[in-house]
Amino acid sequence: MMTKRENQQIEMHLITIEDLVPMDHLLRKVNDIIDFSFIYNEVENMYCHNNGRPSIDPVVLIKFLLIGFLYGINSERRISEEIQVNMAYRWFLGLDVMDKVPDHSTVSQNRRRRFNGSDLFRNIFQKIVSICIEKGLADGKLVFTDSTHIKANASRKTEYIKQTEEVTNEYLKELDQYEETVRAQLESEGKIKPIRCKKRKEKTETIRRRESRTDPESGFYKRKGKAEGMHYLSHETVDSKNGIIIDVAATAGNVPDSQPYIKRIDYIEKNLGLKIQEACADSGYDTNLINQQLSERGINFYTPERTEQKRGTTEFQRKDFQYDEKDDRFICPGGNGVSI
Repeated sequence: MMTKRENQQIEMHLITIEDLVPMDHLLRKVNDIIDFSFIYNEVENMYCHNNGRPSIDPVVLIKFLLIGFLYGINSERRISEEIQVNMAYRWFLGLDVMDKVPDHSTVSQNRRRRFNGSDLFRNIFQKIVSICIEKGLADGKLVFTDSTHIKANASRKTEYIKQTEEVTNEYLKELDQYEETVRAQLESEGKIKPIRCKKRKEKTETIRRRESRTDPESGFYKRKGKAEGMHYLSHETVDSKNGIIIDVAATAGNVPDSQPYIKRIDYIEKNLGLKIQEACADSGYDTNLINQQLSERGINFYTPERTEQKRGTTEFQRKDFQYDEKDDRFICPGGNGVSI
């Protein structure tokens, strides 16, 4: 028999939002682990303390954006609409049933103006990762690193070719310095003959680069099997113990994966206090410089076997290899034998 319910909302109930949020809800778990009051200290110098209209609580602003991130809501307008009807979201923000939800435009303006150019979001991220480390969720023993391309909000019609002079960047300078150090070491050990070379000047070359008038900070991304266009790269490092992301860094889409890697390892060890023991990455990170630097730090580094020649500029001539007549093989400058 069909049942038809009427007058469903005429009863009065004595209940709190606390009673409506399940005890195992994700936002309860987040709130139990993280004390968000540290945000007040982070934003103290961004507010005037003796005049002006009362602001929205900065913790509410940050939690507002965190809800969007945790639940994949990429529109501040939509986040505001969801908070209006979702009791768990209201509870997380500390809003009562009749409290007004922060307007999406207010949140947007604070994010784009008040917080822009500051290290607020980086500091919040680092603080939360530190809490995860304190709770034993991450230990740095084994980390994985990879990059994800993110499409820039720029039309292909705004792209143009720019011809510019580019000075060798710091990464390539460091790479060249490493190669020269290796050669000098092999020469001093008598494994290769010294060569006379002039002091290398800073390289300046003219290159043609595709840029965007809409978003000049992005870079043209072109990789096999991926969509071409203006992108950013999000370089992320994950701790293997519980899958916690312990570092994120953004670069333009045309920056090689290997370029920021050593600096990000330095950042993790210096700012998070972790001692990385082993690291994994794809073959794009398998460069001579990265292998050497991680080896010197006692970090075991694992990458897939490359199908192409490793990046580097060290060249050996035939005379640098010694023939072992007894075993019918050649000895390379590194002391390894190769049979022909």
